[in-house]
Formats: sequence, C-alpha cells, structure tokens
Amino acid sequence: MFSRFHQYVPALILASMMVGCGDDSKNAPDNPTPSPQNPCGDGLLSDGEVCDGVLGVPASCSDIDPQKQWQTGGKPACNSTCTGITMGSCVEIHQTQPECGDGQKNGDEVCDGVLGVPATCAEFDSSRQWKDGGKPVCASNCMAVEIGSCIENTAKCGNRVREDGEVCDGMDGVPLTCSEFDDSIQWEEGGMPACSSNCDVVWQGSCVEFIPKPGPVCGDGKITGDEVCEGDMGVIPNCKVLGKNIEWKPGGLPACADDCKSIAAGTCEPIGVPYDITIMNWNVLFEWTEWGGREVLPRAQKLHDIVEKYPV
Repeated sequence: MFSRFHQYVPALILASMMVGCGDDSKNAPDNPTPSPQNPCGDGLLSDGEVCDGVLGVPASCSDIDPQKQWQTGGKPACNSTCTGITMGSCVEIHQTQPECGDGQKNGDEVCDGVLGVPATCAEFDSSRQWKDGGKPVCASNCMAVEIGSCIENTAKCGNRVREDGEVCDGMDGVPLTCSEFDDSIQWEEGGMPACSSNCDVVWQGSCVEFIPKPGPVCGDGKITGDEVCEGDMGVIPNCKVLGKNIEWKPGGLPACADDCKSIAAGTCEPIGVPYDITIMNWNVLFEWTEWGGREVLPRAQKLHDIVEKYPV
C-alpha cells in the first residue's frame, strides 16, 4: 500500500506546484515586495511557498516534462505568488507530420518533388545504358525514387550494326576517309576515322593531321632550298653576271632578287650602243630586252625597229 502511494507522490507534488498558474497568478505583480505578511520574493522557501526566485524551480524545461521536446535556451520559472511553477521561457517544439508534395524532404521521406531525385538516368542506375532525354522521378508517396521516363538502351555496342541510340558501331556510321570526317583539316595519307568503344561518337581514329615542313625563308641569311642568294651571299659583285655582251656603267652592283631565287640588276646600268646595224645582232637585242635597266626598253625597241627595217 505504501509503495503504490509512493509512486504517485511526484505527480501530486507537481500538480500542486502548477495550481498557482491560475488567474490570481496572472494578476499578481511580477516582482512582489516581500513582507512579513507576504514573504514571496525573499529568495527563501517559507510556509505555503512552492518556490521563491530560482529556489524550488526545475533546472530545465525537460525537468517539467521529459516526454516533450523543447526549444533550446528556455527555463521554467516561479510564479509571482511563489505558489507554483510556470513554463517561464520554455517553448515546446511541435513536430509536424511530413507532407508528401510540399517540396520538402521531411521525416522518413526519400524524396519530394525534385528534391532527392538524381538528375540523370545514369545517376539513378549506372549499371545500365539509357536512351537520351529520360529522367527519374519521386514516387507519389515520396518514399522511393522511380524510373520515371528513363528508357533502357538495349542496343549492343560492338556487333557492328548501328542500332537505336548508337552513333556508330564498327564501321557502320563511320566516314570512309579522314577528309569526310573533317574536311577543314589536311590529313596525311593512310588514316581512317573510327567509332568509340561505347558507340556514342565517331573520332579521328588513325587520321593524322598533315603539318608541312617549313621551306626556305628568304631573308633569314641562309641559302636553302631553291634559293640562289641571300642578301650579299651568292651575289657576284660584277654586273657582267647579268650579261657578258653588254657594256655596263662603272660603279654598279647586282643584287639578290626579292624572292632570293635570282640575281637582279641592282644598281647595274648598261651603256648605250650606237645604232650601227653592223654591230647589232639578235643576241644583243635579246640581252638588252632581258637584262635592261631604265634605258634598255626604249633602246631595245629602237633596235628592234632597225633590225626589222634592215635585216641582216
């Protein structure tokens, strides 16, 4: 009998402590002035007081009701008449039931809307190949991710037959030449494009871009390739190299042509020849026409006219 009564003592005490939370405690002053008639507020437990200040007040909100969840930072308090314990700054956390479709993954939900759903079919199941364009979805009860619009690609890469979802397979779907693969590039001979190992792209395969070797560069100071001169290199300082049967003014020098592939007249100038038909011949006319300077062409024309008039 005694043991049963002992079980209910804490509950009876707590009930008696909470009695003071009625209307009379709300109308009482927050900070009562202690007096011999009303000792509440002196920080001492007097007759008839359940608490006074922090004395007799539970240390935490959980001490009031350990079955509830409380926000952090709150504390219970003694009421203004010291006759009961109030909730003070304790605020209960009210658990809301998860609602599927609210876009928030709550409780034991696996997903909700797009939250918790893989972005691609490959992320949903990387062990399978999928056709383009599909997406997984969240189940209607938010408890699982489902296949959605993902469609498995059943094509078998490697059977040399281009099937649905494949760009190529073996040589099926592969251009026959490197130029067909990319005609903007010059390729070396003998190469062929190829299909990738998973049949999703055509790549250059054994095609190798042709990169021409650098040829001779006129002006680099080196006689290379089909060059005959470079600056003064390869140039004989004598105008006779331009024509042995022509008499040249003294002081002139031949020069290397702009393309380094021939000798130009430079400062060489021929000396005029009397229009005596006895010393004129086609060889002189040819040389004057071929190698003449500023005065050569007019003189060559006159020679031509003379020869036409007086044939040898």
